[in-house]
Amino acid sequence: MWKDKALAVLSSSIASTFDSVWELNQEDESWILRFAQKIKGITEQDLRVVDQHLQQCFPPHWNILEFFCSEYVSNIRLRFEEIIRQIQTTQGQASSYTIVYNWTTVLNNIIKPYRDRNKHEGILTQVTLPNL
Repeated sequence: MWKDKALAVLSSSIASTFDSVWELNQEDESWILRFAQKIKGITEQDLRVVDQHLQQCFPPHWNILEFFCSEYVSNIRLRFEEIIRQIQTTQGQASSYTIVYNWTTVLNNIIKPYRDRNKHEGILTQVTLPNL
């Protein structure tokens, strides 16, 4: 029971971090780049800290690094799905989709070293870009 509570608090904290840098409904494509750059920095830093320092604070069977990777993938995927819906709603340019695709690749490459790629999907396999 306390494990579930602890993981729920960590999950909420991760979602709050993403919410704090979220910018939707901007006029130009530069907001997508700003958001992606911010979450890239957060993801790199946080996963490095979890890998190097935080894992030792949890029992091994909690798989805390995998928990964080899954939470980051989930939060990134949700935000990019919102971006895609925004692009579709505003009849955005094809270049916006390219930006999303390129950044999902970058973010997958950040998370990849921390995950067992044979066992888990990355961001790209979970975000569906429309046919252009």
